[in-house]
Amino acid sequence: MGDPKASPKGLHDQLRVEFIGDSITAGWVVLNSPGSYINQNQSGEDIFQTWDRRLADAWGTADWRAVARTGIAIFPYQAYGLQFYGIRDRFLCSEYSFSQCCRLPWDFGRWQADVVVINVGTNDYIPINPLKPEARNFQAGYEQLLAAVRAKYPGALIFCLMPLAYTCDADSRYDALYQGLTEAVRGAQDEMIQLHTTGTREAPWLNCITDYVDRIHPTVAGGRKFAERLLPVLTPDVRRFFPQKCGGSGPRCEQDLATPSPTRQTSSETTTAASETSAAATTASSETTTAATTGRPSSSAPAGGAECCYPDCADAQKVCNTESESPFCTSSPANCRQCGGELCSGQGSQTTASPTVPTTAVPTTAVPTTVPSTSAAGTTTRPGSTSTPAGGAECCYPDCADSQKVCNTERDSPFCTSSAANCRQCGGELCLTRAIFP
Repeated sequence: MGDPKASPKGLHDQLRVEFIGDSITAGWVVLNSPGSYINQNQSGEDIFQTWDRRLADAWGTADWRAVARTGIAIFPYQAYGLQFYGIRDRFLCSEYSFSQCCRLPWDFGRWQADVVVINVGTNDYIPINPLKPEARNFQAGYEQLLAAVRAKYPGALIFCLMPLAYTCDADSRYDALYQGLTEAVRGAQDEMIQLHTTGTREAPWLNCITDYVDRIHPTVAGGRKFAERLLPVLTPDVRRFFPQKCGGSGPRCEQDLATPSPTRQTSSETTTAASETSAAATTASSETTTAATTGRPSSSAPAGGAECCYPDCADAQKVCNTESESPFCTSSPANCRQCGGELCSGQGSQTTASPTVPTTAVPTTAVPTTVPSTSAAGTTTRPGSTSTPAGGAECCYPDCADSQKVCNTERDSPFCTSSAANCRQCGGELCLTRAIFP
């Protein structure tokens, strides 16, 4: 046999990293320019352009995953007519569902993380979240998340990041987040559970205007800058605890030879959902998250079974979810597209037939993709109206008269704007508007 150093590291030799977060981790609107509110849906979202992807690249690993969903928080809450469940329950489940019941728990025995990076908590304090827990309550919730992560990954190095929102928002509500998170990590008394701040209000790491799309979600350039600030403080401990997987001495892990380029392998939840983070084609809020997907080579799927493959069936580097791994995404071509992939047969070829497989609980009606309203105050339509009011309809949250309302247009949400009853079902009020977009 030859010198083992002469061969690139295989995937099993690389650092195993999992990111847990909301829309900041999922890449909600990351493709937008600063101040741009277009594409507040899947088309403006790309987890492979995020700060987490930059960290994985710098650590020389393709074996990384993300458990992330736009809008998710430590505690469950309702906003924009949607129910957001807590991140701890989603972490333990194999697939995101609008039901609190997890039909398919994640099998942690199949893969163990070396490093877990947690970046969550912003959505607990966004203006539209009615709860905004006190510091001691946030601490308790964060401690429960840490306990779950430690129980499932007993040997992992866990980095807890202070959310960036604290540095670019002077509102005192984020003081409770800062205090609660700090005390939760301190109380763990675990050398391998570490808190890392991400700047201060006086000296934020990112420019609060030019590095963000909306002062919450970083642009591609902002995410790159965020990763570059994190690497010098995180990598030394990655190297200390995992020297065989992270060589060298600088902020990047050096390998003997170049490792394979990162593949589309990312999460224990499968819907590319709409924090601060984004929802799969059905959801979005001003703060939202994505859950990317865990994949395996399509050849490993049962012959004849359905797979949802990313980015598509024809891609030579595709990774795929089987029916057993992702019942929802493999249940139909439409659901697979909603998850961000293409439905393929067990041999990796495209299929147009909808396989008969069990599905997880999903909403039977559409849910809104919210965008900031740019129109004048709307006018309430007749209750029970079934036709589109002249001039265009909006479904607004919480209602037409609220000065802080956010609204869906007919183009954004055909279902919610089709009648007053449907808008109420989406959690809003149907309003009349003129000239929403020029």
